[in-house]
Amino acid sequence: MVAQYSQVLVFKTNISNEAAREMAAGLFSSMSEIEEWSIDLEDVDRVLRVVSGHLEVPQIISAVKNIGFECSELE
Repeated sequence: MVAQYSQVLVFKTNISNEAAREMAAGLFSSMSEIEEWSIDLEDVDRVLRVVSGHLEVPQIISAVKNIGFECSELE
């Protein structure tokens, strides 16, 4: 059996208030592959951190954009 290690994926978003955060919460709670997530509403980049052992960067970006927000990977 191959062990799957979780990774922390970090993104810049325009999720800037609690209402927008709640929209994102609905999305992330529906994605069973996400172990943990957070959005720093105080940071200028509105940093989204996602912990997952299965999802890749393009999947997160696509999902966030599908609910109407900007999202790009932070290096």
